[in-house]
Amino acid sequence: MDGLKKIVYNKFSRTDFFRFMFKGKYFLSYRTKILLLLGGLGFIFVLGTIIFIENRLERIVRRQLAEKLLAIVSSAAESIPGSEHSLLVSSEQENSPQYQRIKSYLQNVRQRFREIKYIYTARIKNNQLIFVVDADTSRTAGEKNLTDPSAAMVHIGDIYDANPEKYPEALATFYDGVARTTSRIVHDRWGTWLSAFAPIRDQSGRIEGILCADMSVDNVLTAVGRIRREVLILYLLIFLPGVILAGWLIGRKLFQPIQKLARAATLISFGDYSRLVKVESNDELGYLSEVFNEMAHKIVRERGRLADELHDGPAQVLASINWKLDMVSRLIKENRLEEANQLVASNQQLLITAIADIRKSIYELHRQEISQVHFQDIVKKHLEDFTQETGIKVESQVTLPTDIPVELKIDLYRIIGEIFTNIKKHSRASWVQFNLHFTGDSDKSTGDLVLSIINDGTGFDPDRTYPGHFGLKSIKNRVRSFGGTIDISSSRGPGKTRIVLTIPLKTKNDLWTKVVNSLSLEGEL
Repeated sequence: MDGLKKIVYNKFSRTDFFRFMFKGKYFLSYRTKILLLLGGLGFIFVLGTIIFIENRLERIVRRQLAEKLLAIVSSAAESIPGSEHSLLVSSEQENSPQYQRIKSYLQNVRQRFREIKYIYTARIKNNQLIFVVDADTSRTAGEKNLTDPSAAMVHIGDIYDANPEKYPEALATFYDGVARTTSRIVHDRWGTWLSAFAPIRDQSGRIEGILCADMSVDNVLTAVGRIRREVLILYLLIFLPGVILAGWLIGRKLFQPIQKLARAATLISFGDYSRLVKVESNDELGYLSEVFNEMAHKIVRERGRLADELHDGPAQVLASINWKLDMVSRLIKENRLEEANQLVASNQQLLITAIADIRKSIYELHRQEISQVHFQDIVKKHLEDFTQETGIKVESQVTLPTDIPVELKIDLYRIIGEIFTNIKKHSRASWVQFNLHFTGDSDKSTGDLVLSIINDGTGFDPDRTYPGHFGLKSIKNRVRSFGGTIDISSSRGPGKTRIVLTIPLKTKNDLWTKVVNSLSLEGEL
């Protein structure tokens, strides 16, 4: 609306126009901008084509006219006696038989070939063109309003008042005897001309002068201009609507998928993750829609994972706290204060556990932080927090390459966290030995990433399924999309539980979509 007001009140500055056209601040859609852009490019293309055709046509016509004029002048020059022409040196000789004979012949040539407007003979002296016989009597008579045509004609001995640089072809013809035309169209006060020159020779072949003929090309240029206008009108009537239609189709093809993506993104922002983008194309937009749909699926999976973690962790702890608080209330009523104090202390420990689980879930949401911070530091910090929280001593050794893929860092961190959570809850261990190292070429980041975790806990049966526990199931779901192996050795009762995870690292150009594979774990660590 503001843009419309600026147009109405003539306050649309150049800056506003730039924003209006290219930044979309006001009301031009990208489809309209494409139409305007294609229309402008089409106009420039047609204009360039018109100029090219005009120049090309002008050169073709000029060449054809020049060839015709040169043939006429060359043939006519051979019929002019050079010996008689050489005798004409003064204006008093204009009534002589020789002058009248040559003039009559030139008039007959002009009468026969209507294309020729001016035809005359001349000679060169001191690099100046000196007129001899002029067949035309109307060169300037009309412009000067002269009643006596003979007063307008040039006379024997008159000097052409133009600079010799204006007629180099005439000079060259007089000196070398080769007939030629002007290399370009000449514009002067009498019009636009194409001129030709041929030598006049005597019986011995000596050059006594030159025959000059001027052909007006105003009509030709007018015809070329008419063609230019017709092509421009044709563009406006046919080509421009075609450009607009093509722009509309391109805009529709290009922006409909983008509009679908925008609508789907809006629905996702309102919590609807079921809407998928259907763009059936093999171009970048089709790939973008696939990535967008995959992003929506990952969001759904991540929400499910968070729901499972909150249900299995903080939700159960809070439910237990609620039940124990109810018991505390009953014990207080029964004056069993010592037992009530014990339950309160137990609830405090449960609250600490719930807070730790919630903080862990929040920390795992910061995927970008894992990608930006050195992975070794993150792992060591996690082990330190585990020791402070549980009192279980951890002997750690971590040696890794610097360029581990981000997806591998995230999933490996979650696997480590899940294993240590199970150790804390179920193993009753007093120490843990943690080893994470890389075997292979560190420069090329090719080899195996080996994770070894050993504890002295009570152990478990790896082949047994434990109802209601989803720790190993969660690990299994995480690592199935990766290529690698895991080996677990444990048994019921005191001893050692050993978990070894081997992950193959590939080259930097590989897509890190599979790092751990064939994980067959059932039950709870």
